Amino acid sequence: MITISPTLLLCCVALAAPLAAQRQDTWFSSFATQSNLMIAAHMARTGSSSSVTTLLADTNGTMTMSWNGSALSQVPTLVNPPSRVIGAMATINTGATDGVLLFGGQSGNQYLGDTWLLTGSTWTNLVGAGPQARSWVAMATATGPGANGQPVLFGGVDFAGVEFGDTWTHDGANWIQLGGPAPAPRQGAAMCSDGAGGLLLFGGNQAGVPLDELWRFAGGTWTQLASGNGPGPRTYHAMTFDAARGEVVVIGGWDGSSNRLTDVWTLNPTNLLWTLRSPVAPLTAPGLGFAYACAHPGTGELVYSEIDTNFHLSLYSVVTSLVTAVQPAPCARLNIGMNPVTNPPRLSSASGTITVSTGGPLPNVAELLLIGFGSLPTPIPVGAGCVQHMATPVAVLFGVANATGTLAFTLAIGTNPALIGLGIEYQAAAVDPAGAIVLGSDLLTVTFGR
Repeated sequence: MITISPTLLLCCVALAAPLAAQRQDTWFSSFATQSNLMIAAHMARTGSSSSVTTLLADTNGTMTMSWNGSALSQVPTLVNPPSRVIGAMATINTGATDGVLLFGGQSGNQYLGDTWLLTGSTWTNLVGAGPQARSWVAMATATGPGANGQPVLFGGVDFAGVEFGDTWTHDGANWIQLGGPAPAPRQGAAMCSDGAGGLLLFGGNQAGVPLDELWRFAGGTWTQLASGNGPGPRTYHAMTFDAARGEVVVIGGWDGSSNRLTDVWTLNPTNLLWTLRSPVAPLTAPGLGFAYACAHPGTGELVYSEIDTNFHLSLYSVVTSLVTAVQPAPCARLNIGMNPVTNPPRLSSASGTITVSTGGPLPNVAELLLIGFGSLPTPIPVGAGCVQHMATPVAVLFGVANATGTLAFTLAIGTNPALIGLGIEYQAAAVDPAGAIVLGSDLLTVTFGR
């Protein structure tokens, strides 16, 4: 069920040519700790299941949590890996092994080289030869055609400051080092699937100098790609593949100066085009760089974690909508907007809010909300200088606004993953007792799955 109230998702009409569609990403806090002891929150998709595993670490130890897309719950593990920061965690799904792999990181001044496997609710310390102890490594697992479900690890730095440029893969039992040409040694790079059987590696730093290189790893081979007009040099950023939209997401990082970056970029892995998203990531203050991102496999919701300078952990989620803006016209405008920060209309939430407002009391006027699919190639005039942009209304809701001119509607949407990526249009109007339209709104398209 998603509750939609018309002060948010209203769409109506205006006599003018539509402008280019603009995607809007709204971040909201999903979870935050109050303790000053939190030092890390590693995240990875849990094998083939529809959940994200989060390993929370503080100075007293670690706790394994599961994120189902809307809530964080503790996994009843008997043993957890030792406390650490800036380790690497990735899904593993080889058929024989299905779970999460954790490697390395730091515990105080100690650099770790241990490997842990989570299957179900059991962590197992996998003892054997493997990468040297290190932190700030890049590790991810490819998805798509030809992917074998094995995590791939690249780079990192050890206690002495030696940066690595080696490549390893894990088959669920053992680490296997791969040879051949590879990117130059670096630390603080980020890596994720490209959805086509390969992995993309971006950024990192060499001896403190941030990089903006983009590499692809597939079939055991590294290939450098043209980075184009992208995010620019950065390190210690978060990066994940959003399968619901078929794009790579890069969040924040450090540019080598005193600046902690708060921008959000997406990369089309097919044509390698970068797009700067708006608004910026939800960083209210410079953090420590212990950031991770993961797209929830069931809902497609993007989840991002960070530790701030007060050692508070925050998990953020994002709701994405596509707004088809129209130029101002003679039609008087209803207020329109989406404010899902406190009650987002998303599949993974029990309710959401869409509201419509006249901006003030308007006696003897009812508000009308149309819900449907698609937009008309040529808008239809409907009176008072307003036009209809919606192509196929499937539901029409009426109501009388309150004293402030605001009206809330409820709409049952459900949580079927098949709705991920589906765009639903909203358009609203205010009508007088004779049924004539006196106010209208823009057309708003909300894409579910976040």
